[in-house]
Amino acid sequence: MKDNTVPLKLIALLANGEFHSGSSWVKRWE
Repeated sequence: MKDNTVPLKLIALLANGEFHSGSSWVKRWE
């Protein structure tokens, strides 16, 4: 399980203020 890369990517997206894009990204991976 690559559970390490997911939170890191989410943190990076949040840091960039791309929350909406992050939501779409998460839905793609679910």
